[in-house]
Amino acid sequence: MSSRHLVATNAKFCIGCQLCVLASSRVLRESLSLTDGFITVSSKGREGFDISIDRAERSDFEEIVKICPRRCFELTPYER
Repeated sequence: MSSRHLVATNAKFCIGCQLCVLASSRVLRESLSLTDGFITVSSKGREGFDISIDRAERSDFEEIVKICPRRCFELTPYER
């Protein structure tokens, strides 16, 4: 399976539910945590939320894409 890149292409639709944060911790460490994942969601006040992805070069990110209720994420081919 080819490697794909996780990108927050629709971050403006983020509602701050942090399901992506929980899913990223499960992908990375096989446990649920709001602090051990590679995605962070932070409030920008009235401007919504900011999504930061620390590491996104793997092939098993479909769970994160599917769990987001606002479809903020996409998988794109990873080019080296």
